[in-house]
Amino acid sequence: MPSWDGTGPAPRDSGEPVDDDGGEAMIGTVVDGRYRLDSTLGRGGMGLVYRAHQIGLRRQVAVKILHPSLAASPEVRNRFEREALAVGKIDHPNCVSVYDSGRLPDGSLYLAMELLEGKSLADVLEAEGQLAPGRALHILAHILRGLSHIHQAGLIHRDIKPENIFLVRQGEDMDYAKILDFGIAKGMTANDLDDGVKLTQAGMAFGTPIYMAPEQALGNPMDGRADLYAAAIMGYEMLAGQPPFYSDDKLEVMSMHTARPVPAMRTRLIKGGRTIPASIERLIVKGLTKKPGDRYATADIFLAAVDEALHTPDGGVTDVNFDRPGDTGSQPLVSADGKLTITSESDFVKEAHSENIMASIEDELSSPVLPRVATPPRGQGLPPGILAASQGRPSAGKIPQGGVGLGLPYTGPSGEPIFGLTPEQR
Repeated sequence: MPSWDGTGPAPRDSGEPVDDDGGEAMIGTVVDGRYRLDSTLGRGGMGLVYRAHQIGLRRQVAVKILHPSLAASPEVRNRFEREALAVGKIDHPNCVSVYDSGRLPDGSLYLAMELLEGKSLADVLEAEGQLAPGRALHILAHILRGLSHIHQAGLIHRDIKPENIFLVRQGEDMDYAKILDFGIAKGMTANDLDDGVKLTQAGMAFGTPIYMAPEQALGNPMDGRADLYAAAIMGYEMLAGQPPFYSDDKLEVMSMHTARPVPAMRTRLIKGGRTIPASIERLIVKGLTKKPGDRYATADIFLAAVDEALHTPDGGVTDVNFDRPGDTGSQPLVSADGKLTITSESDFVKEAHSENIMASIEDELSSPVLPRVATPPRGQGLPPGILAASQGRPSAGKIPQGGVGLGLPYTGPSGEPIFGLTPEQR
């Protein structure tokens, strides 16, 4: 079967088979007199997704069909219809578009949606692990733009996760993100979409624990900041290669979200992962605070922080490159491939292109050490006039000795007084 196109839930084995023939019997069928089913794209927990041809408009679409046996369940039917109602309010490039919905003679429900060609973020993370900071922030920015529109429409998605983010090519952008699956979306105010309690009681997925905000895990009232928390979790996962909290026990994961501090990214890096700049880590962690009031208030505010980071050396398209003066001593001694990286003209490195750090250290150790200049005893080496004046003056305490910064005289190699240190002595 062709790879899933991302218009529905991620492909997975459903506890109840949708069709024994994998949906092949429906190929060639014209749904509702408008959509000719050409091939299967994927199988979700509630039905099948087909590649279809919209006859009137002559365009390719995706058609998701809910199996009749599932449509008989009021709770499942409500979820499917909820998705159609929710997406009907959404019209944004970073959200999947739904064109139509209806019911078939056998009781099946269907959604006709935008056909997407690409990969889910979940598939990308599974294949690549850690993403470069610039790429991760670029994808996160797309997600936040979509969430901004969803929230302005008065909806909370409630199931933001990598499986529900689909990456397509849009012009030169190879990682243009689309938000999918509005099956458990709810209104921010009580309305016909707000039946989350029924869905929970029916055993339907009510969010995904790994990406669930603390208030959502506790069953407390929530708003769009719960979606922003989930987006920050995905940002963390893209940067570190794995989410901040994980356990096979769903209740334990939910407890981690509510009680445990966010672990430092360096402790969650995948094997061989690149270190994350502290400025980008702080940006993500601000979206992961336990109290919603401490997070970014809106998707637009979060997006502004991400956009700013994208235009800095830490978050740009180059992979975490810092431009530092070569003589500060703050650069790493050895690069990731084991080569010497200090290239200043200081005495520490005699040759700018040396690739052997031990040779450089030995060169330094073998260099002649300049003798330390001793502080002269009191009065020694002073010109006679200065010495006589100092001896005739009443002592008001200890006379300051010569030293760096005092500008007092020293005796040179031939006995001449030297005020301060020569460049060689410095």
